[in-house]
Amino acid sequence: MVTEGNKDLIRRAFEAQNRGDDEAMLQCCDPDIVFHEPGLPAPVRGHDAFRQLLAVYRSGFPGYLFTEEDMVAEGDTVVARWRIDMTHGGDFMGIPATGRHLTIQSIDIFRIVSGKIVEQWAVADTFGMMRQLGVLPLPEQASA
Repeated sequence: MVTEGNKDLIRRAFEAQNRGDDEAMLQCCDPDIVFHEPGLPAPVRGHDAFRQLLAVYRSGFPGYLFTEEDMVAEGDTVVARWRIDMTHGGDFMGIPATGRHLTIQSIDIFRIVSGKIVEQWAVADTFGMMRQLGVLPLPEQASA
């Protein structure tokens, strides 16, 4: 079944990231992949740009771990809901390493053509990540 094969492709890509093997993850992607994420100034296009983005995340959060929470597929589209566990072990976007363990949620939508990811829309809980990093106050701290 095509939809099951598409789900398996997404699982292989995230398993490769969990192993720290970004090159194996990129093998699941079309060379002209387009990656969309709120907060980025523009979509990330192609393997080289995607590799650079992965390096930014990997330097700030070495050894992050994706855990599948839910996945549905229809036609050429897969939607995956993930939990991401990571430790802030390096500089990330100007925030020095805190050593804090973070858990965030993400929902990603993938478009797959000929067995490769050609487009991805990631919607991660960036607000929650910034709160866990201590960059944003918790609600009870904000009103004090």
